[in-house]
Amino acid sequence: MKRDQPLPPVQCAAEGCRCMITRGWFCLDHWRAIAPSLRGKVLEARKAARKAYCRAPRAEQDRLNKAYAAAFEACQNQLRRKARNMNPVAYQGGTRVTYVNGRML
Repeated sequence: MKRDQPLPPVQCAAEGCRCMITRGWFCLDHWRAIAPSLRGKVLEARKAARKAYCRAPRAEQDRLNKAYAAAFEACQNQLRRKARNMNPVAYQGGTRVTYVNGRML
């Protein structure tokens, strides 16, 4: 199904990122920072939940939606852990900076 108008931009789902995106959950830098195995899990969970939407029994839809939410939360948790472990590469006003305007330096 095609849309007549493009989706409005939304903010990247990574904590503290102000980057605006038009598709997906995370900006490209944050998406690439997530382990490929977690990226695959969240994509598979989303695909399964979308496939079951309005076609599967309600209990099955709930189970798939919870699996999708858990996979998405795992991605966010990994980004939170990774942000703390990243080495800063710039300084601004005496404080270490790793991200500027939602972009990894």
